[in-house]
Parts: sequence; C-alpha cells; structure tokens
Amino acid sequence: MGFFGHLGDALSGKIYKQNTLVGSNIAKLLEKSQKLPDSKFVKHWAFACVLSCNVSLEYLLFEKEGEEINAFKKNIGKLDVNGVFEIIKLLTGHYLSAFKRNEGNVNILKKLNMNIEKLEEDVFSIFSFTRDDEKIFRELDKEFDDDSAKYFLHLYQKIFEKAYEMPDEKDAFGSMLMSGIISNTYTGVFINALSDKLKGK
Repeated sequence: MGFFGHLGDALSGKIYKQNTLVGSNIAKLLEKSQKLPDSKFVKHWAFACVLSCNVSLEYLLFEKEGEEINAFKKNIGKLDVNGVFEIIKLLTGHYLSAFKRNEGNVNILKKLNMNIEKLEEDVFSIFSFTRDDEKIFRELDKEFDDDSAKYFLHLYQKIFEKAYEMPDEKDAFGSMLMSGIISNTYTGVFINALSDKLKGK
C-alpha cells in the first residue's frame, strides 16, 4: 500500500480504531504474559496466542475484502475495547481447544511435567477468564469434536453476544468466514510462533 493508501486509512479512522480497539488489548496481554519466567511454557503459548488473535482481528475487523457482507466490520461501531477483549478470550478458547487435541502437543506438555488441565488454568489466568468465560469454553470445547459446523456457528454467535451485544446474529457465511480465518491463523501463525519460541528464536 502506498502513501496515499495509508493516508486514506488515517483519515477514515482505521488506524485509530486498530490502535484503540485491538492494539491496546494486545499490548496489555503481551506485557502481562511476558513477565513470566522464560522457563514457563505458558509464556510462549500466550505469546503465540496473542499474535494469532491480533492477526485474526486484523482480518475480521479491518481487511477491506468482503466489507459489505462481513458482520464483524459492518457492526464495528458497536465495539469498544472491552468488547474486543471478549473476542480475544473466545478466540483464545478456540486456540486452546485446537492445541489440546494434538497428540504431539500433549507429549510436549508431558516432557515439561505439565498437563492440559494446568495449561488451561494458566491460560485462564493470563487472559482473565471469568467463571462465565470458563463455562462457555467448556461448552464450546465439548462441541469441537462432535460437530465442527455447529461449533463454529456457536463460537460466532458467542462473539456477537458477548462483544457486540447482538445475541441473535446467526449468519452462516459469517461463521464460515471466521472459521477459515482462525483455522488458518492457528496453523500458520500460532504453531509457527510457538515452535520458534520453544527453539529460542
């Protein structure tokens, strides 16, 4: 993008929204997680998760493609910093559900004298999950294996209920768009970032 493209973004308020809605949340979470000792696996897990959430939110909220049909963008005026944090917690739950179902990941935890339960507990703490957040995570996590289409639709609905205060959003296209983006960021961003951190890169 050239200079005038960036200028257009600035004039439209896009950069301000990105910094205010997403950037402030990302910065706080990174600061909180990186205070942990390097020996803590969850420090690297949280870093990879925050990075993945940031990339997902950039696509869902600010990419111009599909703007007219993307409910995430169309309703951005309903979002505030706290609403975006609700999205981050729900996306974190997704990355956690995906991570714990990979046998290789479970073996890594065993080698580090950790288990899934302890990882969940640490992640809930770093990302400030409430009891309600934990309950939602458990409900969605149970659906993860049973019916992926239903899982992603319910995750989508929870995002709009918790972040946008739109409990009746049931757009199948929107949930498909979201599922593609967050599945790609899990494999293309989360796993790579975590692997690099564990290798000391």
